Amino acid sequence: MNFNITKKNKKKARKNRIRKEKKWIIPRVVTTVLCIVSIVSFCVGIFVISNNDYEKLQIFGIIFVVTFIIAIILSTTTVVKNLASHWIQDRLNEKLWMDENALYHFQQVAFAAGLNSRNADSTGYAFVMPFSSIRNVKYDEKSRRIEFLADGTGCNYSDVRKQIVDREWPLNGYEAIFYDYFEPSLIGTLKSKGINVEVKELNSYSVFNNTI
Repeated sequence: MNFNITKKNKKKARKNRIRKEKKWIIPRVVTTVLCIVSIVSFCVGIFVISNNDYEKLQIFGIIFVVTFIIAIILSTTTVVKNLASHWIQDRLNEKLWMDENALYHFQQVAFAAGLNSRNADSTGYAFVMPFSSIRNVKYDEKSRRIEFLADGTGCNYSDVRKQIVDREWPLNGYEAIFYDYFEPSLIGTLKSKGINVEVKELNSYSVFNNTI
């Protein structure tokens, strides 16, 4: 069975991750404060300060421009969304499928992380994880983050199109991380296989960790 993966669902997963995970509270609060300061400084400069008071107009104008630009950068592009793309958009040409015995995961990685690059080279990674080896499954219902350990086999493709595998290695206690943007649901599938799932908040990892 193949799991359906769409760009729309990945985008929703990243948005939900930013909203639900505590790690993103500080940048969100900073962005909100900057927006408020920007709006207040604009209103004060327009409606309160006299047009003849050039010095104050200049000060509030600088405050408005600086806070507005920083707020836009934080909210739209390079910082929060870039980091929150780990384990989601950074997995290019991703495929997830299963048979009666195992879960299979394939992905390629971008030349650069996050939003700055969405192009993959010819290399790729595949992971074969028998259901019997999947254990310590944890699931965060709010962020829909899944973590579990698994054994199996990892493969590195030097050329995906030609199906050239240049390295294989055993997976012993491989730390698998997913966000459940799959159709059908990955966590639902694991439960249907009789795998025990612990529901808990998952927020102990570093936002800079983008391990595949």
